[in-house]
Amino acid sequence: MKKIYSYFVWGLKISVNAPSLGILLFKTMVKRRFCSNDKSVQICIGTHHKVLTVLFARIFRVFAATTFRTYSLGRGSELDLKKDILIDHHSEFEFSKLQKLICGLHVRRDPRDLLVSAAFYHMKSSEKWLSIVDEKYGNISYQEYTNSLPNMESRLLFELDNSAGKNIRDIVEWKGHMDICELKYEDLVASNGIEVFKSHIQKWPIQSYEKELIVKLFSFFSLSGPGAKMAGKHIRNAKSGQWQVHITKAVDVKFNSLFPKALEKLGYK
Repeated sequence: MKKIYSYFVWGLKISVNAPSLGILLFKTMVKRRFCSNDKSVQICIGTHHKVLTVLFARIFRVFAATTFRTYSLGRGSELDLKKDILIDHHSEFEFSKLQKLICGLHVRRDPRDLLVSAAFYHMKSSEKWLSIVDEKYGNISYQEYTNSLPNMESRLLFELDNSAGKNIRDIVEWKGHMDICELKYEDLVASNGIEVFKSHIQKWPIQSYEKELIVKLFSFFSLSGPGAKMAGKHIRNAKSGQWQVHITKAVDVKFNSLFPKALEKLGYK
């Protein structure tokens, strides 16, 4: 019941703030209800912490409800592999266990910017795990420990050994899949991000009107779109290249010792 109410609220908000998209949602729902309702394709969306997870969760929750698809958001074994749409926020898909034809996308980000974004985010975020008291932080929480550090350099060094470091490793170790499109965060948040996104979505084996809806939802929920503003502030700064301001020599040395050749492998050098 809670999910139905949430979808109804979002549908109403979209219709008020973007009437043309609201009409498209209605038309798509009618087509899926009374026309072909093929669910032979499983859509897999792979993101990482601080790599547009919230954006794609919003897009595909609405898309799932509109096209009568089922939806699962989680990490690796937490996902319900029977669902039509899978969003793995650490890109730990167990592809060998999937039975349907796969399509989807994976987003990577310059790990240096991920590091900076994570450090700032963990200082203020209300995510529950950040407030759990832990002995290894001196019987205070991760967030309290982060905020107790004297400067950003020390926070970045701390993050490399902890949460951000683990997430960077996830991106570096992502093995990919032949049916999953590879996208860069930097390209998606650029001024022509919607065209980049659209060019990849066109390759998916789903109905053309469904592709159109996904692209319109991307535009609506994108960082500069009305959907992002309606949902509240989540991102401090979406710009690329922030690492150039915040990463010091000491952080750079540690980053390269932990992740040698990572930038080259990911296409950022």
